[in-house]
Amino acid sequence: MGLDRTLGLWCQAGNAGFSGRLNHEKLAIRAGIGLALLVLMVVGASYALPRIVTVERAVVVGRSPPILYTMLASNRTYRLWAWWPEKSPPEVSYEAADYGAGARLVWRSGKAGAIAPSWR
Repeated sequence: MGLDRTLGLWCQAGNAGFSGRLNHEKLAIRAGIGLALLVLMVVGASYALPRIVTVERAVVVGRSPPILYTMLASNRTYRLWAWWPEKSPPEVSYEAADYGAGARLVWRSGKAGAIAPSWR
């Protein structure tokens, strides 16, 4: 009876240890899959993000110049992020070069926060 009890405890402990190893293996597999998905998302986002356009000249018409300009381009769609110290931004005119391609843009802002591109 003592041997049966000892073997029974040993089998229970062995099964618990085995299932514990399985849980660790499952966790490692899930972590690996999660890491692979994260890497794919980062790589995909780097291709999807717009590329930086160098600004050759910026002409600001208005009372106060913007604090910061950042111009980004993605498939010829240009976006402008600008922060002004006042509520209504001034009229801003840009000449931007898409990595030396010489694409010219004029950005005009009529209302506060409304910035629209127009081609020249």
